Amino acid sequence: MAYRREAILSATAAAVASVGGCVQEPADSTPGKRSTEEIQTTFETGVDTAIETADDPIVSFKAGEIVVIGTYAIGNYCYNPTLAEPAYDEAADRLEIRVTREHVGSTECEDINQEISYRAVVTFDGQPPETVHVIENDGGETTRSRPH
Repeated sequence: MAYRREAILSATAAAVASVGGCVQEPADSTPGKRSTEEIQTTFETGVDTAIETADDPIVSFKAGEIVVIGTYAIGNYCYNPTLAEPAYDEAADRLEIRVTREHVGSTECEDINQEISYRAVVTFDGQPPETVHVIENDGGETTRSRPH
């Protein structure tokens, strides 16, 4: 079905181009597509979430942004909490957010398991993606679709 839609759109684009500029082609000729551009990402740790490490992260959609809160384990004090660059798949209209850890370079670390609470906010120009998938280091994972 997707191939057929692409073929129809290609034929339409060719027909529009053949009139030699007499008709202005729309900026986005793909039906149902919209502009989604990530413009800012913030990551805070040590926030009050009331979420346990065993719980999956919580995703909420607000006007122009996606908010994720959760708690995850990062291991001993040789690691810092890190938010990987969010990855947006335009074709699937899906955002992946990965909360992970980064080694600080020390070789002498206390053998204690750190649990980190966090809030990640991804702000968009335009409507947020349809689906958000969140993965925590050695922890929870969730997928949530934008309410309509």
